[in-house]
Amino acid sequence: MTATIIIHVAGIKMHERAYEIVLKDVFEEEAMDLIESIQTFFNQSQEKVKPQIKLYRKNQKFHKLIRARLKKVNMHSLNWETTIGTAEATSTGLLAGLCWTVKGCIGAVLDQFVNIKESPEFKVTPVFQQRLVNSNCTCIFSMRLGQAIYTMMQVGKWNSK
Repeated sequence: MTATIIIHVAGIKMHERAYEIVLKDVFEEEAMDLIESIQTFFNQSQEKVKPQIKLYRKNQKFHKLIRARLKKVNMHSLNWETTIGTAEATSTGLLAGLCWTVKGCIGAVLDQFVNIKESPEFKVTPVFQQRLVNSNCTCIFSMRLGQAIYTMMQVGKWNSK
């Protein structure tokens, strides 16, 4: 049995050497059984994973299509006000901070995927004396009718494959 060691640095082959491995007769059968069982396990695993890989590639193409289409969407305004309280100061403060975090993440995602004409306005008001959750979101998005029709045609085409 031979083993070959090849060392690549930045894609350039730097070293290659073959080693001869001599196994005793007793261990050779066990090694062959081990190699066969590993190959069988690998082949069975590949067959189980193939549908997931196919679905992943299909979803990846869909996400690419949606990202390209979302670049045609314009966000003219976004105003999101939230009033939150738990009647306890510490948990209200934590919840208000969490609310700011979620809103910031949503704003970052919107900034990445759509064209923002005017910066969004976020407001979080903590109420320390009572239990309350009130959220009001007003937004204006626009997309040209031709782009919307083209997007629906692309999604239909993707879905039929």
